[in-house]
Amino acid sequence: MPFVLRPFEERDYEAVVSIANALYPEYRESAEEWRRRDQLFDETRYIRRRYVAVSDDKQQVVGYGEIAHSPMTFHPQKFDLGLMVHPDWQRRGIGSLLLGHLMDELQRLNAITVWAGVREDKADALAFMRKRGFIEKQRSWELWLSVAEAEISSFLPIIEQVVAQGVVITTLEEERERDSDCLRKLHELSNAIFADIPMPDQFTPLSFEEFKRRLEHPSLLPNAYFIAKHGDRYIGRSDLWRSEAEPERLYQGLTGVLRDYRRQGVATALKVKTIEYAKRHGYQLIITWNDSTNAGMLALNEKLGFRRQVGWITLVNQAVIIADYDPQWMTLYEQERERVLAIIGRKVMAIEHIGSTAVPGLGAKPIIDILVGVRCLADADECIEPLQGIGYEYAPEHEAFIPQRRYFRKGPVGARTYHLHMVEVKSEFWENHLLFRDYLRAHPEVAQKYHELKRELAAKYRFNRPAYTDAKAPFIEAVLAQACAEKESRL
Repeated sequence: MPFVLRPFEERDYEAVVSIANALYPEYRESAEEWRRRDQLFDETRYIRRRYVAVSDDKQQVVGYGEIAHSPMTFHPQKFDLGLMVHPDWQRRGIGSLLLGHLMDELQRLNAITVWAGVREDKADALAFMRKRGFIEKQRSWELWLSVAEAEISSFLPIIEQVVAQGVVITTLEEERERDSDCLRKLHELSNAIFADIPMPDQFTPLSFEEFKRRLEHPSLLPNAYFIAKHGDRYIGRSDLWRSEAEPERLYQGLTGVLRDYRRQGVATALKVKTIEYAKRHGYQLIITWNDSTNAGMLALNEKLGFRRQVGWITLVNQAVIIADYDPQWMTLYEQERERVLAIIGRKVMAIEHIGSTAVPGLGAKPIIDILVGVRCLADADECIEPLQGIGYEYAPEHEAFIPQRRYFRKGPVGARTYHLHMVEVKSEFWENHLLFRDYLRAHPEVAQKYHELKRELAAKYRFNRPAYTDAKAPFIEAVLAQACAEKESRL
């Protein structure tokens, strides 16, 4: 059955929300909730493109996709991506159709980064995205608290201790009546806290007008938006949101405290206040999310009785961008070579600069590839911990494809600075990489052809790194064959 794409329209809310509810019945929402959330998005400042997939015969909406700027991590060339296909219509090419259209849109927008979220138990969705070049950037735990089972009496002395220090716990509802400068103070506090929250990219402070719009959302509960203040200064916050579709539950938004007031029980006091509110108003469940690297908040949530459910994975896809050759790459290699040798030098038999950054005049992705030769792989295994000590991440999953290599990478996900390949010296991996590099160095005209091919493929597969890599393979194999033939002719 053929499917067609068209732009999302107002009439599509019910159908799109029904898809979301079918995919995630644990978080049912109403069309009105979606509509109100969409109204918070400022289309005068940010770009958003939305499409639906429709069955050609019955005009039934069976899939939805969108790309949009993220106001909290704004960059004009970076976008969030959302993709949904109704469970009854999966495995019919609808996801590929939608994603292909969205990626084409991103290319027209000259995007450099795209993020997508997938729940960790959605194995098919994860495989679908990974096959298309998306890799994990961040992971958050979903946490549930059974309100009836939550025992908070043991935490009440902490609230007393916080109050004794001159801290008052109040609410947004009360502060709006009491303090005409409430919203500006809360805006300043929230931006300060958000700046310390783990995010996929650098936090962009919200404007005051945008912050005020978020506070106007009808799902936000002003009398459950708790604020900690010391004197007239706002120092912490924790807020609750209701659900129209699931009226027995609450969602907890940001809980945070200014740096100067952390580890003094303020966050605990705020969280206890939200649980008290839920108990007093007869709610059954509080759901929140906790970044996997935020150990302090995770410990607090678990201490209060929250139980870990499922993880949500933020995936990232970086555009393949071929930079012009930079002589500084050689310097960066030499500097990193010294750092590596200083930490594992006794195990290293040889070390080389490989890849395109090692060929003068050749454009490349600006990541320095380092080839380290060891006597045997047992020696390589002994180098893992020392290399981690200087910032390298060991990636054993790649050994499923290249078992003779130990692979390390340095720098944040999506912005790597170094790749380190550790193999047995004189192995086939070792010999082939040096042979390819040396042939390009000795034949600038071949290096130029390779440069042109990479530019062409980067434009064609801007957000599909696996396809980009696969498409280069025939050229690399041909050059290696020629290099081997010329080497043998000299023997």
